[in-house]
Amino acid sequence: MSTADGLGAPGDGAGTGGLVAAVAAAASPVGAVLGGLAGTRFHREVDEAGLGL
Repeated sequence: MSTADGLGAPGDGAGTGGLVAAVAAAASPVGAVLGGLAGTRFHREVDEAGLGL
């Protein structure tokens, strides 16, 4: 249901906001794990290469 000005009735889209919040809450730890794995791989390669002095 929408009003004459096209902004919608109060409560419209509340499910959408909840869905966006749930996706963000699920994606955040996944991104953290993937970033940690990438960082570990990078640092292992750097440690193997050494400083080369």
